[in-house]
Amino acid sequence: MMIERTADSEGALSGELASFLRLGVAAVVGTAGSDGRPEIARAWGLIPQPDDRTLTVFIPTAHADRTLSNLKANRRVAVTCSLPTTYEAYQLKGELLGTRDGRESDRPIVEMYREAFLSETATIGFTDELRHAHYWPVVALVVGVQQVFRQTPGAGAGELLSEGE
Repeated sequence: MMIERTADSEGALSGELASFLRLGVAAVVGTAGSDGRPEIARAWGLIPQPDDRTLTVFIPTAHADRTLSNLKANRRVAVTCSLPTTYEAYQLKGELLGTRDGRESDRPIVEMYREAFLSETATIGFTDELRHAHYWPVVALVVGVQQVFRQTPGAGAGELLSEGE
């Protein structure tokens, strides 16, 4: 699906990237504390919002404490996602706009994302070990995406694909 640079008038999450984010991608949320020490948390759902500039990211509450603490000190967020079967990957950088507890209405979305991820990883030999990972309950992070970078290994890795306002 290789995504190309978007026009400046388009949102960072428009078109093919929004579709990619709905696949069974492996996703992690990167943050850093006030001391600069990094932290990552696995995401179990990425929902591009209709404005094409905002992303809702679901992370399990069981692993969210340090990420949430970091975000109180530093609202910068990097979401890295890759498709395990192809290594196609993108990094979305932005700023936390808000958080909320996961709602029961979010659960089918998180479970659909989880099943797509498990199906994707099963094709490359991962089975039951991933099925036991914590995925619910979740915290929803609302991220204003400002930049999108290609991270697929090879020519073009690190290329800026979209830059918001």
